[in-house]
Amino acid sequence: MFYQKGENKFGGVLVMVRNFMQVKRVECSLPNVCVVDVKSEEEIRIVGVYASESRSWNWQQISPLLSENCVIYGDFNVDLEQDGSKAVGLLNWADSYFLAPFTPDNPTSLRSNRVIDYAFSNSAKIDIQTYKGNTTSDHYPILSVLSTKIKETVKGQTVHWKVFNLVTEYTFYFWEKYWSLNNLDMTYNDYVQFLRLLSARCTIFFPLSKYRVAIPAELRSFLSYVRALSFRQMRTKNIELKNHVRAFDMLWHEGCIGKLRQMGIPLAYTEWIKAWLENRRGYIEINGEKSRWFNIEKGGPQGGILTPTVFISYHADMPDFLSWCTSHFFADDLAAILAGQIGIKYSKQCLDLEKKLKLFVDQLEYYCLLTDGVICSLRMCLTSYLLWIEVLGIGVNIL
Repeated sequence: MFYQKGENKFGGVLVMVRNFMQVKRVECSLPNVCVVDVKSEEEIRIVGVYASESRSWNWQQISPLLSENCVIYGDFNVDLEQDGSKAVGLLNWADSYFLAPFTPDNPTSLRSNRVIDYAFSNSAKIDIQTYKGNTTSDHYPILSVLSTKIKETVKGQTVHWKVFNLVTEYTFYFWEKYWSLNNLDMTYNDYVQFLRLLSARCTIFFPLSKYRVAIPAELRSFLSYVRALSFRQMRTKNIELKNHVRAFDMLWHEGCIGKLRQMGIPLAYTEWIKAWLENRRGYIEINGEKSRWFNIEKGGPQGGILTPTVFISYHADMPDFLSWCTSHFFADDLAAILAGQIGIKYSKQCLDLEKKLKLFVDQLEYYCLLTDGVICSLRMCLTSYLLWIEVLGIGVNIL
């Protein structure tokens, strides 16, 4: 928990972090500004801001606190579409530090039709929306999804049960009276929440250098047997199900060479790669019978690292065409992360996620047309957690 005092009576910024996350606070003397660094695969700096009308600082004073990978959340008290000169000044400052605004679709103020709570980021893509549930503030809370991978350390935990018992004994008479005067269901929920918070407060986490999974020996033996059966089933599948076009075999030679030149690859290297890819021939041999020689118009030689490297370079700009999601491209696998809205009915969440999936597939199809790709197969298997699509021989995971 990190807190920075404010200038007015009810001001201040509070940043709360889960126990398993590694976080370091950054020194900041500005009131209503709290800065922390989250230790992930790429360190992310999060800046919490409450910019009241009577603040004693300006936006330029926040500039030294920015980093190459940072996100600014807060109440800016500026509507980027309605506040004219204030919005222009804020956006000019943000543009000078390559900060892009991410605003929710609905108003965040309960007193007016204005959007004054949002985020700025100079690297990460953010999905942000307004929470429509109950609130005790004059602002709607905003919910945001920031895609990153947190470095989790293996930790053990211990609970100080003596302290836990002491607090429960001390509050016994209060809860006994509370049960008799209030609704049973509401009292039960409050009491369970109290016990949960007390247990978390009495728990201490500590790092573990060595640990062993507490799985019984008979269960480990059973899991090994099941795993062996699953591997055998995978080996005995119908070979026709695996007979699909591979991604490396669909590499467009002319487009690849042109894109490498645009990337600034030296001419000598591009000419060598062009000679290595083009003018190749092949034949098919079945049971000793060979077919006629035929020209190979696409793809690259297999068995080395050059073809995968050229393939990755050719599709390096694919995330630019998939702006509605966070995408990660590795070899011939594409992982796309789509976040649905939070705080709405499940049926509306499904409809919103369906629209985003359709937009993703349309953008992927448009990219295929630009790269002279031919959709060889399109297979979908939808579960409650994973949607798998195979297109152009490229595996696409949508989470």
